Amino acid sequence: MRERKPGRRKRTMPQSRSIQREPDAPSYRLDADGATVRVGNPARYGGRCGPHLRVERWGGERWLELRAMSVDPDVFPERVRPNSRGGDVLEIQAVRTDASGKRRGEVHRFESGSTEWSIEWASPADAPPNGIIWFEVNFSDGLEWRFQRPLTAPELDQGASAGAGVEGSYVCYGDRRGRFVDRRGLEWANYETGRFAQIFRPRAIDADGAAVWADQFLDPLAGKLRVELPLDWLRQARYPVTLDPTIGYTSVGGYSISLSPNYIYSNGPFTGADGWLLSMSQYLGVSASVSATMACYADASGRPGARVAQTAGTILPTGTNWKTLNFTSQPAISSGAVYYPALSYGTSNVTHYYDILNLDWWQIPRTYQAGNMPDPFPSGSGGQPYYVVSAYFTYTVDPPGQPAARRLGRGVSGQRGVRVY
Repeated sequence: MRERKPGRRKRTMPQSRSIQREPDAPSYRLDADGATVRVGNPARYGGRCGPHLRVERWGGERWLELRAMSVDPDVFPERVRPNSRGGDVLEIQAVRTDASGKRRGEVHRFESGSTEWSIEWASPADAPPNGIIWFEVNFSDGLEWRFQRPLTAPELDQGASAGAGVEGSYVCYGDRRGRFVDRRGLEWANYETGRFAQIFRPRAIDADGAAVWADQFLDPLAGKLRVELPLDWLRQARYPVTLDPTIGYTSVGGYSISLSPNYIYSNGPFTGADGWLLSMSQYLGVSASVSATMACYADASGRPGARVAQTAGTILPTGTNWKTLNFTSQPAISSGAVYYPALSYGTSNVTHYYDILNLDWWQIPRTYQAGNMPDPFPSGSGGQPYYVVSAYFTYTVDPPGQPAARRLGRGVSGQRGVRVY
């Protein structure tokens, strides 16, 4: 397997300039991409702002909390100051008490955007003596974690790649998936792929810029995350040393692979939602003009079966972003059944984005026919297990041909979205 050297993580998300203090308590709200993030939890720290992070998404339906264990705020008050990239950083002076009762100083910093939580040790005497730090992890029902393993040699040979910090990370999916709109096109709720958050593999860096990847081990049942730094590296590092756990909120998978034309690609199963299909969206990288057709298939004993809906053949715009195609009909689907998104295209390769979960993946050879996906889905396997591509359906919650119902507020009360198995 190819050796991967740690380096600076490429920052693809814009940094916010806003970290706001909550009006009634010494806690802070960080602007984040698609999430509400709060730091502090003064009720736990005797009215002080401590190293505790709470993330909420989808109107607060799902949440995640992380707390640095055995750490309390120091006597110095927290402060918000500009960082070197034009954003803001919240800085908390803290003290860690180790198993022997010794107290060690450290600084916790939180930056907005994709939430970067860095921990700085000023000297070897402050660093954890065994190289291990612990976080307490709590999260709402309806969330499921999956370890993102290193790519295998065959996957690398096929051209698969992973973003910085993806291999060795943990990704969290919710039990809802898809986008819901009314007949006027007004968004009622948007879970997209159901991807809630990702805890990237942490990286440590010393004063000379020497870097090393740390290992992390999440036990969701015990509610603990253990981070281990290489002891030899810690002893040889020039201080200060900074560890940078980072949490991202994109709906796009962390792995990518360029796949050939003239195949049908499908993934699933996904539980349906009570509504009517409007469109399918998939995050793709397109470098040359290519015609594509998307489809939704019903289940046939654990694999795609009868075609439920398809789109017209459409030239995809170049670039790496969400590609959305409208279905030519709007059939009703049910939360009591499972469905499979599918994609086919001709002419040239297209880059797919995915995570590693316990779902099935089909890659069936078939000459591309614009606007004509097979019915039923072809027999055969020809794919990789445990992939979930970055794709979702958009539903309308109003019957086709009828005026939109009047509703108070937003949300999907009664809608189940899609559960990730």
